[in-house]
Amino acid sequence: MKNTIFFAVFLIFYQSAFVACQRSKVPTSESIQQKEPPIELTNYTLHRVNLDWENSVVDSTGKTTKFKTAYLIKFSLKNLPTAYGPIIKFYIGDTPIREYGPWDQGIYFKIYKQEDLFALQGKQITYRFVTDQVISLQKRFEFAKPSDLVLESESEVLKKQ
Repeated sequence: MKNTIFFAVFLIFYQSAFVACQRSKVPTSESIQQKEPPIELTNYTLHRVNLDWENSVVDSTGKTTKFKTAYLIKFSLKNLPTAYGPIIKFYIGDTPIREYGPWDQGIYFKIYKQEDLFALQGKQITYRFVTDQVISLQKRFEFAKPSDLVLESESEVLKKQ
């Protein structure tokens, strides 16, 4: 019986020490910035694209809308951590970029409605690591008239440098 109690106490102590050790390994923006240079936005481009396949988007009311075209924005970034690095959230103003994908020079994301695109005009582009302060990329999201954009193929735009 004494051995069972001793083993249970030892197991609880061991698990507590293991969890505390793992928490100390979680990267923060401070620890990452000490090791890595900050992310730098060197350029961004705005494209109007025919989607390779129809995308469905659910709005806050639960309504599903299907889109065949979208605005595709490509951010050219330097010093972007690897896919195995910390989670990074990008923002334009207060609006989070909820979904983004990789391309050779950085990330890309889509905006489906022109009014959503206009709502971002002139807003500061920022990022943050999941639990830390917002860091500015020192650029504002500005663009000419979207109606002047030529409709391009999504896959062709993503191949371009």
